[in-house]
Amino acid sequence: MKNSLSQVSFFVIISVVVGIGSNWFRNDSISLLAEELKTATSTDLLDVDISNHVLMAISIEQAHEFYDGNVIFVDARDLEYYQKGHISGAWNSDNFSELIFKLDSLQGK
Repeated sequence: MKNSLSQVSFFVIISVVVGIGSNWFRNDSISLLAEELKTATSTDLLDVDISNHVLMAISIEQAHEFYDGNVIFVDARDLEYYQKGHISGAWNSDNFSELIFKLDSLQGK
């Protein structure tokens, strides 16, 4: 039993070292710590290049402006988190096709 535990520990340690080492030398490495999201400015929100994936945070004030302007919010969290609390009227679905259909149906409005 003790020998098995030491073998498992050895393989876990080697796997972690090899994984971190190979990530370190890759050109497209994954950061070990999450970076702070940039908070979007009004200019950023107007000049979004939709061909480029961009992830930015918005301030509470910006969220209120969007909400007051009837912007659609999509809550991408799991249903259990959505049910615990969400922006009133926010859409939540694990079916991407359903979300696309809903958005397409609103384009004419």
